[in-house]
Amino acid sequence: MLTKSEVDALLALKPKCRLTTPEEKAQFFQKLQQRCPINKEMEDILLHRAQIEVFIHNAHPNQYSLQYGLHQNDYNVTNSYFFIL
Repeated sequence: MLTKSEVDALLALKPKCRLTTPEEKAQFFQKLQQRCPINKEMEDILLHRAQIEVFIHNAHPNQYSLQYGLHQNDYNVTNSYFFIL
């Protein structure tokens, strides 16, 4: 699981700069995978085709959500999110 300082560091970046490089996505995915198993489809989404944002839950500061947008041919196909407790 990401530490609070790691989440804070992500949130400190401008939205368009968060988890934009393959290296950043891979590092984030490795940390996420340590916390919970992720299937191959989710791995593909997170590592290759998604713009990723991290949000801290206002009512519960120790919880945060991962929101990703799936893009194909420069079009936003879908947005989704899941919570990390």
